[in-house]
Amino acid sequence: MTPDAAAPDGAHPTDLATRQADLIRALVANGPTPPGFTPDDLTPTATALLRKRAGLVAKRYPLLAQQAGPDFPDKFITWAKGRPSTSVADDAAAFAAANGLHQKRGWFRR
Repeated sequence: MTPDAAAPDGAHPTDLATRQADLIRALVANGPTPPGFTPDDLTPTATALLRKRAGLVAKRYPLLAQQAGPDFPDKFITWAKGRPSTSVADDAAAFAAANGLHQKRGWFRR
C-alpha cells in the first residue's frame, strides 16, 4: 500500500499509525489514554507488559532479582511505571541504581 492510499476501512494509513503509536505510548510510557479507550481498558494490558518486562530482567539478571528480594516483580513494576524501556540491560542498571542495589561479581552476565 502506498503512503497515500486509503486503508480498507477508508482511514488513511498514517491515521492508523498515529492511533497505534498513541495506544502503545499509553500502554508502556504512561501516555494519555487515547480516544475510544478508558484507563480501565488499558490497565490489564499495561500491567501485563510491565510484568513481562520484570520477567525479562529477572531472567537475564537473576542475581539482581535475588538481591532485590522476593517482591522483585512488584518493586520493578512500581519503578518501571512511566519509564519507557530502552533495553533489558538499561532497565536492570537503572532499577539497581534507583534501589541502592550494588553489583555483585558476575551480576551482569552477557
